[in-house]
Amino acid sequence: DFLNPEMLMDPAITKWAYNVVTTRSFGPNDNKRIVPMGDMFNHGTETEIDLNFDDEGNCFAYTTKDVPAGSPLRMSYGDPTNP
Repeated sequence: DFLNPEMLMDPAITKWAYNVVTTRSFGPNDNKRIVPMGDMFNHGTETEIDLNFDDEGNCFAYTTKDVPAGSPLRMSYGDPTNP
């Protein structure tokens, strides 16, 4: 009852939802979660940010080293291959 039945059958909406989940989720392959604002961090191979989840599923972002004010905050978005 939450979604209009016509929306459930719309291929464009299905594609959009799939892309949102696959491009904005973080975590191990078998336990990915959508992390609001997590995709706002820059991607880099040298990172300053790491994400961790508690037992209730809450996400915490923290720095892994001292970061000067005004510096970008980067985290790894993971394997760059297509899903």
